[in-house]
Amino acid sequence: MKKLLLFVGLVAQLLCCSVWAQTNPNYSDLWWNQSESGWGMMLNHQGDIIFAPWYTYGSDGKARWYFVQATRQPDGSYSGPVAQTTGTAFNLINGAQSSKTTTTVGNATFRFTSNTAGSVAYTIGAVTQTKAITRQQYTPTGTTCTLQPAATSRSSSQNYQDLWWVPAESGWGVNLAHQGDILFVAWFTYATDGTAQWLFGSNVPRQADGSYSGPLYRATGTPFSQINGQQSLLTAPAVGNVSFRFTDGEHGVMSYTADGST
Repeated sequence: MKKLLLFVGLVAQLLCCSVWAQTNPNYSDLWWNQSESGWGMMLNHQGDIIFAPWYTYGSDGKARWYFVQATRQPDGSYSGPVAQTTGTAFNLINGAQSSKTTTTVGNATFRFTSNTAGSVAYTIGAVTQTKAITRQQYTPTGTTCTLQPAATSRSSSQNYQDLWWVPAESGWGVNLAHQGDILFVAWFTYATDGTAQWLFGSNVPRQADGSYSGPLYRATGTPFSQINGQQSLLTAPAVGNVSFRFTDGEHGVMSYTADGST
């Protein structure tokens, strides 16, 4: 059981509302390329910074994640380094920093043609690619986020779309995409060998008691350098379950069972 806090930097936060912001768009959401279903990015947009865990696959086909910290450029794009992390196996993380090494492996640039569409161009090692991306809408309501001042509390919010973490265990976290009464959960952490792995819950619905609960899956897929216009997901067996109980819009508890560890 992990007590989670909303990840808030010293910049404007996002606020999930009922309408899109047209003059100051906020790109916080789950983004994907529909024709290449199976990989995606969770963009967390605060002020002039986008922090984006990138959920994809390594050369062995196992789920691997990178992260991008991109800063707004004069032309309106967002650009920054791509990094890869190793850390403590998820079932051994216990109150101390979970990341062990962080290595810059490339760079990425986001360009948006509208509030719902754009592209990401990246170079990692010898691989250079550009992918069209759109917001992934999995309920009729979609995700609706705008900016608010950093000093404004989100404690009364009942929309939990954002990046969540345990500050004392920096290095792992969980992205929640919240649409209607369903959470899409992308949990980035570490496998037993310390490599970066991600697990996901594609349908974690609200329960009668106000909590959210659903199954967890582990994906395998096409290595990111070989994804080219076709579905990237190969397998996604269930490995456990996850639940969330929120005490307010900025605090909650995540409980899980995965690979036999609770």
